[in-house]
Amino acid sequence: MKTFIVIFACFLLANAAYIKKTEEDSIRFNNECEQSLKIPKELRAKYDKDELPDDELTHKFIKCIALKFETWNEKDGYVPELLAAQFGQNKKASIEKCLTKRNPDWTTEKWAWNNWKCLSANGVPRV
Repeated sequence: MKTFIVIFACFLLANAAYIKKTEEDSIRFNNECEQSLKIPKELRAKYDKDELPDDELTHKFIKCIALKFETWNEKDGYVPELLAAQFGQNKKASIEKCLTKRNPDWTTEKWAWNNWKCLSANGVPRV
């Protein structure tokens, strides 16, 4: 029982430490990632229409934004509790359904993009 209480307390502390990001944060993160990765205007126009192609630059863009939202880490990928804290507990089933272990053939950027595609298709908004 004590172990459960300690684990539950750690879970609460981890979630309490997460600060939900705003729409303004999202816009700023998108712009920062676009600039740092030097996203071409043609590709950015696709992003603005929620068309995120399966290419290396887009993979990097998705991971960049996830890092800025603090919902991604290199070891575990997307952190389900933090995604749920950001997008709502009602999205938790969709989140858990979509998050996969890293395929050893993928870069971490491809891993982030693949998980994001599933999240997006299951009603979790693009970050």
